[in-house]
Amino acid sequence: LPSQPCTLFAVAASVGSGTMQRRVTDGGTSNTRVIYVPTSSTDTMRIHAGADLANTGWSASTLLVHSAVFNGASSVNGINGTETTGGAGSSNSAGITLGAAGDKVSHFWNGPICEMVVYSSALGASDRSTVVRYMGARYGITVA
Repeated sequence: LPSQPCTLFAVAASVGSGTMQRRVTDGGTSNTRVIYVPTSSTDTMRIHAGADLANTGWSASTLLVHSAVFNGASSVNGINGTETTGGAGSSNSAGITLGAAGDKVSHFWNGPICEMVVYSSALGASDRSTVVRYMGARYGITVA
């Protein structure tokens, strides 16, 4: 992943359950920056770069447009255009792994990841909305 600030978008669905966190994206083997659904709360999508920022709009087994701005105390966690803002931490990482933890042998994502877009800047609300609307229309997902 690029250094903070950066913005990520994913169209994905989690269709299973398990005993571990199911990760959408994870940078590096130290799991410094991640987007995941914790097994203790499958209705919460979290982004993490040293601290968790949760969005409770997650719905298991449903294809959703997820947006994440990693920008320290001004981070954003969005699901289908509904956003939660706050601090997700300021950690940076090297690399990106889709569908598993950074070690590539654990915490597998159980479901489709249809598309992923990464920007090396913190997109503003209007630009995020444009990308979310585009992805929603492309995959038939209702967005705010």
